[in-house]
Amino acid sequence: MRTGAQIHLRNSSHKPEKLLWLIKQGVPVVLLFCLWQFASFVLGTDRLPNLHGTIALLVESAFVDPLISAQEGTSRGFVPHVLATTRTIGVGLFVGCVTGLSGIVALTVFPRLRKLVEPILEFARILPPLLLIPVTLVLVRNPSQMPVLVVAGYTGMILLVYGLSALRNVPETYLQLGSLLGASPTSNALKVQLPAIVPELVGGVRVAAALGIGISVVAEYLAAPEGIGRVMKYALSYSSVSLIVVGIVWTILLALTTDTILVLLTARLLRWTTRRSPWLLTTGTTLFRTRAT
Repeated sequence: MRTGAQIHLRNSSHKPEKLLWLIKQGVPVVLLFCLWQFASFVLGTDRLPNLHGTIALLVESAFVDPLISAQEGTSRGFVPHVLATTRTIGVGLFVGCVTGLSGIVALTVFPRLRKLVEPILEFARILPPLLLIPVTLVLVRNPSQMPVLVVAGYTGMILLVYGLSALRNVPETYLQLGSLLGASPTSNALKVQLPAIVPELVGGVRVAAALGIGISVVAEYLAAPEGIGRVMKYALSYSSVSLIVVGIVWTILLALTTDTILVLLTARLLRWTTRRSPWLLTTGTTLFRTRAT
C-alpha cells in the first residue's frame, strides 16, 4: 500500500508536466491576442478595436446597449440576441439530426434506396451552404422561422452526405462475418453498419454545428427579427465596428460552447475510439486538476 508521502510525491512530479502542457495550450491564444493588439495598433482602433476595449464593451453591452435600445425601442442588450441564436442552433441541430439520422437508417436498411439517392446527395455536396438561405427565404413566409429551417436543412444534408460516405468505407468483411454468424441483411445494417459509421456521423454533427452558427448569423442578418446577426445589422447601419467585433466574439464563444457540449453528449457513443477532446474541455479540466493537486 502506498503511503501518503508517496502519493504526494507522485502528484508533485506530475505538476510540472501539467503546467508545461497548459503553457503549450495557452501559447497560441496568447499569440492570437498579441496579433490582435498589433493589428489594432497598425490599423487604428476605429477600424479594429483593441482587446481591452472589446472586453469592456462585451461586458457593458451584455444587458443594455444604447444602439440596440435605439433600434428596438426597448432596454435590451446583446444577451437576449445571443440566447435567440442559441435557441436557433439548438432547435435546428435537433431537427436536422433527427431528419438526417432517419434518412441514414433508411439508406442503410434499403440499399436500393441508397443507389437512388446517391446521385442527388453527390450533387448536394457541391452546393454552397449559404444557398439555402435565399431558397428558404422565398419558401417561408415567417422570417423568424427561417434561421431554424436553414440550420436544420443544412444539418440534415451534412449528416446524409457524411453517412453515405461512411457507409462506403465500412469493410465488406464485416458484413460477410455477420452473414456467416447468421445475421440477416437488416441485422447487418442495424448492428454492424450503423455502429461502424457513428464516429464519422459525430464528426459531421460537429462540422454542421460550427458552420450552422455562421449560417444562422447570416440568416438573422438578412431577415430574422432577433439574433446576433440582427445586432450586427444594427451595428453596420451605424458604422459601429466595435459592436460588430463584440458580435464576432459572442459567435466564437457560442461555437466553442456548442462543440464542447456535443463532445460531452456523444462521449459515451465514442468511448471505444481514441479521440482528442476539444481545447476548451481539456484545458479547463487540466487547469482544475492542477489547482486541486
